[in-house]
Amino acid sequence: MKAALLVGIDEYGDDSLIGCVDDASRMSDVLSTHANGCPNFKCLKRSAPAGTSNTVTSETLNDDLQSIIENRPDSLLFYFSGHGDKDDLGTLLVTQEGFYPLRDLIARANMALENHHVKKEVVIILDCCFSGDAGHSPFVSGNTAVLAEGLTILAGTRAGQTGMATTRGSVFTNLLVEALSGGAADLLGSVHLSSAYAFVEKRLGAFDQRPMFKCNVSEYTDLRICDELIDRDILRKITEYFPESTTEYRLGPSYEEDKRDVEDGEETRNPEHEKIFCHFRKYASLGLLVPVGEEYLYHAAVRSKSCKLTSLGRSYWQLVHEQRV
Repeated sequence: MKAALLVGIDEYGDDSLIGCVDDASRMSDVLSTHANGCPNFKCLKRSAPAGTSNTVTSETLNDDLQSIIENRPDSLLFYFSGHGDKDDLGTLLVTQEGFYPLRDLIARANMALENHHVKKEVVIILDCCFSGDAGHSPFVSGNTAVLAEGLTILAGTRAGQTGMATTRGSVFTNLLVEALSGGAADLLGSVHLSSAYAFVEKRLGAFDQRPMFKCNVSEYTDLRICDELIDRDILRKITEYFPESTTEYRLGPSYEEDKRDVEDGEETRNPEHEKIFCHFRKYASLGLLVPVGEEYLYHAAVRSKSCKLTSLGRSYWQLVHEQRV
């Protein structure tokens, strides 16, 4: 079981925000199912729209987290969009009645993992000011995060930064939803938190807020599965076409269906070769394969040149070879 608690707070009296409730709703929508409609996270959303009071408090967050942990999920995800503040001991998540110290949230996550109340992983995603402080202990010297094995944190800002928002919501969450919707997916549709971080980080410039990524994991699980960019059966043929990852595959005019540039006498159709070449075009479009000695795969075929796997192609070749795809 995968469970998620998603918190969005707009109502803070004279210091209210706009868009945090929508941020939590969009995160809930994208995380609740995979792209094919299969269930993903069981989402519990806690929202405080404008005009509400004491809907989201430190007590309700504690109770919600305790309820989820008591069910011993395989994975627990916590998302927060709202105000962040600081005291002498670190960052505070601002609730409607007070503060929820970030150090308490991290301590609870560490304890849940160490006691195996959460079986595999805890993911904490924070869209608030000063969130990059997450995991830092005031009792440990230096810029050191204390994370139990299985804990991953994605923060929208560095420890001393404030976040940015637009009329369409938080900049950080907008990018994160885009990443989870496929922008950060690999060829087989998997989105991990590390790839989501890489997607968000690349989209933010040197003078923007800078996201922080901290983890203590030995393996990643899928945060979400999007549409595959290539059929798995076609990808698995890569080891059939290339017996070794460094093999060069010799092409010829019979591989190209378009015979306009083929010399007379070499125009015989070969449906099997054309099918293989169709797969090669797919590989090439995804950066798995390149022609040798030619700029385009078409010219490599009609001029009887070769093609070979790229470094990315060799990586996927290895996965197929080890039967991990």
